[in-house]
Amino acid sequence: MKLLRGILIAIVVVGMPSAFILLLSRSNPDIIGFLPDDWESFIIQNDWIGYLVLGIEVLAALGATGLGSLIKKRENAA
Repeated sequence: MKLLRGILIAIVVVGMPSAFILLLSRSNPDIIGFLPDDWESFIIQNDWIGYLVLGIEVLAALGATGLGSLIKKRENAA
């Protein structure tokens, strides 16, 4: 369970900046200028991608927090 919690924390650490970059790309397309043109236009036209990534990150953070409390309870019970 500690490994799963570590994986969830890694997903949050890596994914949160990506979510904010995707959300900010609508107002400033130069942020994602390193992507190919067809990907860039698709991301700019579809806001839901940034919100989807942000939602996944929030769920991963909640899961890591829940696993942390479960691990703590098991350690205290032992």
